[in-house]
Amino acid sequence: MRRFVTVSGVCVIGLLAAACQSGGSSSAGSSTPAAQPSTATTTAVTTRTATATRTSTVSASSRPTTRTASSSSAAAGPAACRTGNLRLGKGASNGAGGTAYITYPLQNVGDRACTLFGYPGVSVVDDAGDIVQHAAKRMHPGATNATPRLVTLAPGGKVTFLVSATDTDPDPACRGTRTGGRLRVYPPNQTKPLFRTGTFQACRLQVGPVTTR
Repeated sequence: MRRFVTVSGVCVIGLLAAACQSGGSSSAGSSTPAAQPSTATTTAVTTRTATATRTSTVSASSRPTTRTASSSSAAAGPAACRTGNLRLGKGASNGAGGTAYITYPLQNVGDRACTLFGYPGVSVVDDAGDIVQHAAKRMHPGATNATPRLVTLAPGGKVTFLVSATDTDPDPACRGTRTGGRLRVYPPNQTKPLFRTGTFQACRLQVGPVTTR
């Protein structure tokens, strides 16, 4: 409403100025030029108003986009643990009912937190690097009382995973070579392995998920 009044005021001033220049004549010829300043002024005001409206709209719509991007970046969290930032520790073993159970630790030796989820790839290999019998199969969650879940490892933090092997002899499933000189472990979702050297039994190998227990 305020802009409309201002424009009207400009029109009146323009008409009075035109009347003075023409000597107060009221003929049709003198009234036509007087209307031109009014039209130009109205167009200028309308253009400025439209420009201001577009600027305000663009400015307001761009601000939430910036905040949303920042929030998404902050919510990403730690990346997956890479093989180079992990160390495979010595296993602790016990046995029951003809089956050996060995718990192995994985430690984050990097300088940043990282995450692990799921089952490692485990196998016993001979001196030539060939797998003895077969790679470890995944245990049913009920066998280890552990279900796969995302674990975050702070620098120096550890998780463990359980490996089992049948040690009943003779066993029809374990004909041929049953031991190897290295344990090969692929951390979950990684393609480079970790190794431990020793004498390892490879008969019906099974592996559980990484866990903090």
